[in-house]
Amino acid sequence: MSDASQVVVLFVYGSLFVVLIIIVIILLVFLTRHKTRNYELRLQEVQQQFEQETMKTKLELQEEVLTKVSGEIHDHIGQVLAGVALALQSLETEKLTERGRRIVDGSVQRVITATEELRNLSHLMSGTKVEGLGLIEALRRELEFLSLTKKLHVKYHHCDRQAFPAISRPAIILLFRIAQEAIKNVINHASAGLLEVTIDYLQNMNTLVMMVSDDGKGLPQAYREGMGLSGMKQRASLLNAQLEIGNSSLGGTLVTIKLKTEYNADKNNHRHRG
Repeated sequence: MSDASQVVVLFVYGSLFVVLIIIVIILLVFLTRHKTRNYELRLQEVQQQFEQETMKTKLELQEEVLTKVSGEIHDHIGQVLAGVALALQSLETEKLTERGRRIVDGSVQRVITATEELRNLSHLMSGTKVEGLGLIEALRRELEFLSLTKKLHVKYHHCDRQAFPAISRPAIILLFRIAQEAIKNVINHASAGLLEVTIDYLQNMNTLVMMVSDDGKGLPQAYREGMGLSGMKQRASLLNAQLEIGNSSLGGTLVTIKLKTEYNADKNNHRHRG
């Protein structure tokens, strides 16, 4: 073999070796990036799981506190008011003037009404009671309680109870708390005269839709996300539900929650027709 042939052979082998090294380096870079990406994705999943568990624990603690306060209202304040009503009823009204009797009778009725309202309030504060009532009935009582203030005209629309989908008991509480928060925002910030709450089930889409709207001043162009909106978003996130906040056809604000009912089809969840 001539010197020129040897040079050509060496050049070819050298080129192949360099190409092989480049291919190995590219593969190593690709594998490293792939592993890094997988690690980042896994880290994101762990962070999301941690945030969800933290959020869930926080909301569970809130529910526990509300349930305890509910028990105190029902068991202690309710008993005190019942005692006051009994004491008033035991008065010898025949010895009183007509005006005095009217005052006593009116006071008894007010105490009885206050006792009933507190009992209703305690039920709406307790997650266990809300679960038992179901979403439709719990919201009816919430709006009935609100209408007693006569500050807002309230409208309530809901689908037929028999057509309402079976959803998990935790979902009932989360949806109810979202509605409560939206209603509280209307009372505190909207300067509204009309509040409208609608619950519907889109059977063809397997979607539960809950809407809270008002005729108030609506959303400002730049509004800050307060604790109320943050709480609604957290609860919607735990449900994997879609939360939308925008302008209402009534002129105020519209809060819409859309929940795919398949999310609550877990056989391990207690399911309840709302």
